Amino acid sequence: MKKAICGKCDKIMRTVFESGEKKYFCKYCDGFTDYQIKNVKNFCDKCGEELELLQACGSVSFFCHNCNEVRSKSVVDTKYFEVEDK
Repeated sequence: MKKAICGKCDKIMRTVFESGEKKYFCKYCDGFTDYQIKNVKNFCDKCGEELELLQACGSVSFFCHNCNEVRSKSVVDTKYFEVEDK
């Protein structure tokens, strides 16, 4: 999944629309900072396998098919990868 990553703190930024223009806001830096678009992947903190995203009723968690467990977003290992042009 592609996301905007803050150039200062390396966290995922929020998408906001201001005057019909799409911008990215970093809640950690509290501002519109420089950013890079990167691929975001989440991995199991126990076995290291890539996780499946589960979203329902506003809740976000992940499922590990290797461990056969639901993993909380607070414990997963999130990694950013450069977007490859094809």
